[in-house]
Amino acid sequence: MRILIHYHRTLCVDKSFFGGVIVKKNLKILLIFLFVSGCDGIGVDKLKQSSMSFFKSNDSSQFEVLQNYNNEIKKQTIQQLLAGAEAKVNIEGSFGESLKSAVEKDPGVITISRELLAMKASVDVTKSQKEFQVSGTLYGGIEDVSDNSKGIAMVLSANRLIFDGGALDAQIATQNFSVKSKEYALRAKIDERLMELASIWVELERYETLNKKIEDRVGVLGPLISKLEQVAEAGLGDVRQVAAAQRTVTKIQVTQADIAEKFEAAKVNFVNSFGSLPQGQRFDHELVLRLMPEVVTKEMANQAAAIQMRYADYMAAEANLQSVLVRDGIKLGFESRVTRPFGASTRDSDESIGFALRKTLFNGKKNISEIEQAKAQIDANIAKLNSSYREGVRVIKNAQQNVSSMKEAVELARKNAQIASDEIVYLRKQLVIGGSTLDSVLSAEARLYEAEANEINFEAEKRKSELSILNGLSLLGPAIGIAYEMN
Repeated sequence: MRILIHYHRTLCVDKSFFGGVIVKKNLKILLIFLFVSGCDGIGVDKLKQSSMSFFKSNDSSQFEVLQNYNNEIKKQTIQQLLAGAEAKVNIEGSFGESLKSAVEKDPGVITISRELLAMKASVDVTKSQKEFQVSGTLYGGIEDVSDNSKGIAMVLSANRLIFDGGALDAQIATQNFSVKSKEYALRAKIDERLMELASIWVELERYETLNKKIEDRVGVLGPLISKLEQVAEAGLGDVRQVAAAQRTVTKIQVTQADIAEKFEAAKVNFVNSFGSLPQGQRFDHELVLRLMPEVVTKEMANQAAAIQMRYADYMAAEANLQSVLVRDGIKLGFESRVTRPFGASTRDSDESIGFALRKTLFNGKKNISEIEQAKAQIDANIAKLNSSYREGVRVIKNAQQNVSSMKEAVELARKNAQIASDEIVYLRKQLVIGGSTLDSVLSAEARLYEAEANEINFEAEKRKSELSILNGLSLLGPAIGIAYEMN
């Protein structure tokens, strides 16, 4: 009957070469402890106390950090976790500074940036497989109760990969291309969010302007509306003309209520994204116009973040195929194993050092299936690249066409507004001498607001299309100082 305390631990190696191994402090302490303990009689209590003090001494700070982290996680409630959910953006700066602050604090952007850091760390983990791997196992306790033999034994193992046909390098290349893809995914997310934030700003100014326009128009129409109410109450004038004027007034009031509601919704959306309403800052259309390219070339479209992300995915798939092709090839490694018993341990002392050659002889056609899967993934990523390119070009071309159309529409709306304004002046003069009706004046005022509203709406749509072009070409972020690799 045996009662053993079994502790296994992997140790880190700072530097290695063929003739020897230089290890960290905890391995040196282990060796000192084992040799010292071999000179004395070993009791179970002493064994327990000494072994536990060794395994905790070198990494006590790490244990404390982990424990403190676990305690912090347990103490957090959902209210605490959501304390920073609301947008807290520095809206006191310029248009570009406000956009930059908002996108850097966006939860979606932060999520991808943290995922990128995790992927970079995983590459380092894979690279570490090229270095010496040293593990230690400590056995201690009563090895045989009937013979009352007790002792401890240490087993140290070390190995290092020497040659694997490039399988590990291909795996690292796959991970590096995946990291590159994630970097472009972060950039694409930032560009997309910048477009959304700037569009939210456009919508706020659109309905703010429309609301002010209709309030001003209703203010001008106030005396006419009062006069209409007086005529209606007195029963004077043509009933049909009075009814028509009342319908026109009602239509204006409905439009006013609709615009007021949309203005409030635009303010809510802005506060949700920026934390507060702008204090005098305006949408910087001059910045957008400076960034707009005169001609969009194929090379410019190819440099878009979404396209580069898909290309990195393709390269990762190619590297993965290379990894699969050599995965079951010959592997050569250096291996060493040392077993040392101490005290009255009945284990045998053993040392071995040399090379190990490995080759998979049969795996049930697993490798063939993996190769087919890797090739299919390459084809899929090529299709995704082509699809992203087509979609990107389509969006840019549609946006360019919309910008051109909206420019013409804005000019037409301005002409219509001027015509309506001149018509109102004439009708008001005619109303005084009885040459026009109250309904004709009110209708002309409504047409003037409609023409002015069309100009405002067309301009807003043009600006949103311009933002779509900048997003498709990844031009806005660098212009306002965005750091795409966020920490």
